Amino acid sequence: SYRQNNIQTLHRDIRLAASIVLKNNIRQMWVESEKENDVKFHITFEEKEFTKESVVNILLNETDNVIRGLLAESIRIICEYDYPDKWPSLLPKLITYLQSPDVLTLHNSLLALRKIVKRYEFRQKDNRADVDNIIVQTFPFIQDLLTRLVDHNSIEAAVVLRICFKIFWSYIIYVLPSSASPASAIVNVPLWFNTVGKIVEKRLPEASEGIEPLGQPISSDERRQWPWWKLKKWAIRLTTHFVQRYGNPRYVDSEFIPFANLFRSTFANQWLNNIFNVLAMKIN
Repeated sequence: SYRQNNIQTLHRDIRLAASIVLKNNIRQMWVESEKENDVKFHITFEEKEFTKESVVNILLNETDNVIRGLLAESIRIICEYDYPDKWPSLLPKLITYLQSPDVLTLHNSLLALRKIVKRYEFRQKDNRADVDNIIVQTFPFIQDLLTRLVDHNSIEAAVVLRICFKIFWSYIIYVLPSSASPASAIVNVPLWFNTVGKIVEKRLPEASEGIEPLGQPISSDERRQWPWWKLKKWAIRLTTHFVQRYGNPRYVDSEFIPFANLFRSTFANQWLNNIFNVLAMKIN
């Protein structure tokens, strides 16, 4: 079994194999199949509770990208069946670790949170109470991270900000929170847009310049994997989405026309300035 005690002392291949087996078993056996030809295997309530507690704890300490992706996916699968009614402790636990000073714990708790929020990406606006509740409870901490990290130059800051952008993307990709939603009062739109604009405009110097952020790779392939360029990609993805979706109020649902007007008159102009500044850097 995939026990959490001293799990990081095991060889990477063993942890990887265990993570794959765990994910597949959860997918196949968490809910008993009603098909006649499927193998019947009943996971007891106690085993499920142990698995839910363990998979989060193991994820929080995992350093390997592939393995923690598998563990986060296991959490997402369990959430399909158990969250929030049968797993009420999950969100409070993640919120606790969102406040951790340890970068690894913070990063992995955000990774789990993104998987949870992603489940609700394409929910209709009248079926978003669960995700709105997640946003109400977690965005104060995530928005605090934006404020604290936007001017940092470390690789860790880029990695954490990227996951924050991905959580924001999963929440707004299909529909913005309605004015009646409690989340609308929590989501600090100017803060998100200002942060996105700063990342778009941020200069990434060559490694030879010795200017922060340090260590930009030389080859194109390595640059694509560099956390700062990956963060910039998500910043551009967000700007493109909002310009396409809300840049012209005539093509916006009536409920969001006020936002579209505000976006076009304020935030779009701000982002345009950010992009022009990037182009000016290229010329120079």
